[in-house]
Amino acid sequence: MTSDISAVIPVYNNPEQTVWAVRSILDQSVQVKEIILVDDRSSAQSFQTLNDSIENLGATVPIHIERLEQNSGPGQARHCGAQLAKGGYVAFLDADDLWHSRKVECVLSVISELNADLIGHARGWCLDASPLDFQPLPDSPKRIELRRIDFFKRNPIPTSSIVVRTELARMMFRFGGRRSEDYMALVLAAMKAQKMAFLKAPLCLARKPPFGVAGEGANQLSIYYASLKAMGFLWARRHISFGQLFVFISFLSIRGPIGMLRYLHYKYRFKSQSLMKAHFDA
Repeated sequence: MTSDISAVIPVYNNPEQTVWAVRSILDQSVQVKEIILVDDRSSAQSFQTLNDSIENLGATVPIHIERLEQNSGPGQARHCGAQLAKGGYVAFLDADDLWHSRKVECVLSVISELNADLIGHARGWCLDASPLDFQPLPDSPKRIELRRIDFFKRNPIPTSSIVVRTELARMMFRFGGRRSEDYMALVLAAMKAQKMAFLKAPLCLARKPPFGVAGEGANQLSIYYASLKAMGFLWARRHISFGQLFVFISFLSIRGPIGMLRYLHYKYRFKSQSLMKAHFDA
């Protein structure tokens, strides 16, 4: 059985991780329509390795590889992938993510029942993740419906879990960016979406440390500042109202100190070998 979902993955100098991600998509109980890899101008050697590795998979699902003319960041790569998508929905994930084998199946159930425009789900982290690290799923995972205001209180949908109607996918990342571009994109999509839902099931595992431990997310203060700039950018261009901006700033002032405590907790908890074990969102 094949779904009407196009999977889009931004790639940058990580062909081995990307192959893991692609395999997890190919192992779905319900297949996607296509897989689109957008290379953000990796080195020539990395790009060639990616092409060779994908060719060696012998996949039955169409896999397209697009290369950007210059390094532009994950936002622009996702935007490019969405323009190429032929499915009715686009599922975004990162090159270091793994999907649960029932992810597409669970998402299709929500689309069918709610006619949802935007869907997200819980995720986990594990540096050396494999499909065996996923938790068993109930037949029908619990879900909650999201409201527009939820996106101004916090970011309720991890980027790696976004599944969105293609017409929304093609506009949400149009401003590109490298930091908080995913949050800005989600707000843009939420402003247009009519039905939104969140599955309380860990349908994705990131093969990297938790947010706040390493990478761009390690500097929590800069992330908060970038999200504030992103919301100011949207307000200045009248994509959101002053009231919505006020709600965001109010909740950020409360969430900021809590987030910093969470950041310190992660730094302490995950600085050891526990990074090799799977940890899931609550």
